[in-house]
Amino acid sequence: MPLVSVIMPCYNTEETYFKNAVSSILAQTMTDFELIIIDDASLPYIQEIANSFLHDKRIVYHRFSQNKQAPAARNFGISIAKGKYIAFLDSDDSAHPERLQKQVDFLENNPQVGVLASKVAINNSTSIPFSFKYLETHNAIRNQLIFKNNILCQSSIMLRKNLLTDNNIFYETDLAPIEDYALWLSLLNHTKFHILNEELTTYNFYAENLSNRNVHKNIIKNFALQFDTINALLGNKLSYKDKWLKICQNQLLSKDDFNNINQNLREVSSFLEKETIFPRDGMYIFKNCYKLLYKNTLNLSGQLFLFFLPINKTLRIPFYWKISSLIARDLF
Repeated sequence: MPLVSVIMPCYNTEETYFKNAVSSILAQTMTDFELIIIDDASLPYIQEIANSFLHDKRIVYHRFSQNKQAPAARNFGISIAKGKYIAFLDSDDSAHPERLQKQVDFLENNPQVGVLASKVAINNSTSIPFSFKYLETHNAIRNQLIFKNNILCQSSIMLRKNLLTDNNIFYETDLAPIEDYALWLSLLNHTKFHILNEELTTYNFYAENLSNRNVHKNIIKNFALQFDTINALLGNKLSYKDKWLKICQNQLLSKDDFNNINQNLREVSSFLEKETIFPRDGMYIFKNCYKLLYKNTLNLSGQLFLFFLPINKTLRIPFYWKISSLIARDLF
């Protein structure tokens, strides 16, 4: 039985990236692993490349007859994995030679940690700045994931398989391409997280990258996921999710709706202060959502309406930011 199962879904990945991804696992200093490649009904060249590696008996190759998308492919990989630990590597990224050994060593010596990431080297071929944030403690990672955003690179993750199987936690197929974020949020209630202070994975960020291609299309899905997570943490103290989703879609609400939302946020902020959770963290996703509405409201009457709402004070929207937003659009 292998100690580690490396799960690699693949769908029409660029040939060089795919070859490098597979080769980077086969070149690991730790040899006690299986590499599970799930071909998600790719074009024939992917199968040809995979076949060229099958002389290595540590590779398990499975091809879907029809495309099911990455979450379903990863779930299948998890279901057949034999390892105590599961490591993820996307087919367009690569692992550094000592990745598996260093992650296994850490998990073996730190049983309280169930999800282990690492720093990530970024190979960025676009003009868009991109990075993964490094945080030192579980609490810092937890608060960042819940109240702000996903900072974990899926291709850097190793976790204990029993965390998934014992708690019936798997990738939610309807949440692609943020299914990894949803998985981390689900696992927060069951284990501690840690990020190794060393680059053990190279992440390729390029124009055709799935996450890059969909980043602007999933604001609503991402917000809904975070809203539900924060609301569960707060004992369902948040209200007006439907109104917030309209704001995410750049829809102006009535003054009464904004006042109702503001009153609810004030109550939540007061609760967060009592629970010693920094209130700005709790308001982060709402502040960003409101600022996006402000930026995307292109008429003067709409901007002035938003400018004077009491919610600006609750969300701590700086006065200078609102003025600069008006000037930038030649509305002031």
